[in-house]
Amino acid sequence: MESNTLTDKGLAQLLGCAPNIKYLKLGETNITGKGFHLRGQEDFLPLTEIYVYRCPLDGTGFKNIIKKCPQLKVVSLYATYITGKTFSNLQLSSSPQIYQLDLMFCPRLTNACLVTILKKIGANLKMLKVTEANITCEAFHRCSFNFVPKLDTLDLYGCKMLTLNGVFSIVSKLGAELRVLNLIETMITAKIPSWFSSLGLTKLEELNLSSCSKLNDIVLVWLLSKLGGKLKFLQLEFTGISGKDFPKPTTTEPKLLPELETLDVNFCRALVDNGLTTILDNCGTKLKKLILTYTEINGQGIVDTRPGSLAQLEELNLGDCQWVTESVIVQILNKCVPKLKILDLRGTQLTGVKFANISVELSSLETLIVRECRSLTRHGLRQMLEKLGSNLKELNIYQTAISEKDFKENFAGLCPVLQHLQTEEHIFMKTYDEVAKMRDSD
Repeated sequence: MESNTLTDKGLAQLLGCAPNIKYLKLGETNITGKGFHLRGQEDFLPLTEIYVYRCPLDGTGFKNIIKKCPQLKVVSLYATYITGKTFSNLQLSSSPQIYQLDLMFCPRLTNACLVTILKKIGANLKMLKVTEANITCEAFHRCSFNFVPKLDTLDLYGCKMLTLNGVFSIVSKLGAELRVLNLIETMITAKIPSWFSSLGLTKLEELNLSSCSKLNDIVLVWLLSKLGGKLKFLQLEFTGISGKDFPKPTTTEPKLLPELETLDVNFCRALVDNGLTTILDNCGTKLKKLILTYTEINGQGIVDTRPGSLAQLEELNLGDCQWVTESVIVQILNKCVPKLKILDLRGTQLTGVKFANISVELSSLETLIVRECRSLTRHGLRQMLEKLGSNLKELNIYQTAISEKDFKENFAGLCPVLQHLQTEEHIFMKTYDEVAKMRDSD
């Protein structure tokens, strides 16, 4: 409910009329949390989920919620005044069942307060989201035990004061079961803590470092060397990595990312081709998705990878890579990606003519995106579809020189199983039946 006139006393009255309430959402009200205390000492609410946003909820009010709602599983607080200072004397009759705690944009939250809150309610916590908070997390390594033993996902998005020291501090205590770590828009730098010896993140599968503007190759390599080699998803978009300082794997130097399945380096403007080669050589043979959108590579870095390293690749995105040449794209398709299902070449300079030189059968390819390829010719599209069209289910030629009418009259027969078509005239995809009618009318 949203009401800027709702008070704590009014909330208490409302809750008294809903003894079996399970879900409560409070937005832009005047409540501080005292309404939960006003219900009386012995009353408990069967709430399992509570969402509070843009309310003057304070630490005492938050504590009242925890005390009065022992069955809570999901707690989400956005833009509140909680601090956690009053949690040190919180006494609970049973272990909290909360498995998801969101503390988003809580400007008064401090490091010490976060530690206090987690000590009291973290026993069964699996997902912790602390976003855009003024915390460094550097106090966690001083704690004597792991008070969040089941934590699976840690989201520290937008914590501008977070340091690399802080990252190591919090995950060294909370990371035993950690599978997902989100550090988007944090300011982690090259300062590696002297006290640190091991991260112990043996189960980490997803790491998101997007928009970490101070991240460089040295920090990233050091960080990846400590992650136990279980990463499946790595997101590095909008970072300054080049790949030049990545080590070349040898028999004595193991690969940094042997289990990686998805690599996203979208908008990494400093990335160079020989650096990309080294990064890909540090991956195992399980890579399925590679996103290189808006980078300044020419594509040779993919061609030069070790044989078989991209044998499982299913999606390749080279969208808006202005320096990638058509000849290199053909080399990539001939050499590297036998199981490719999705090929995104939007906004590149290809004409399509050189696709006649493709010498392998890419029978797995189902989606081809060449939208905004201004140089694509009718002859070039025919060359592409003769080589790639047999099993295509989706084709995007939006903002190219080929119209829907032209496609219907001259190209539809090259795509016998096409289900979705996007053209200049129809921004929305055509259905399977519509495309079939286009073929049948030839």
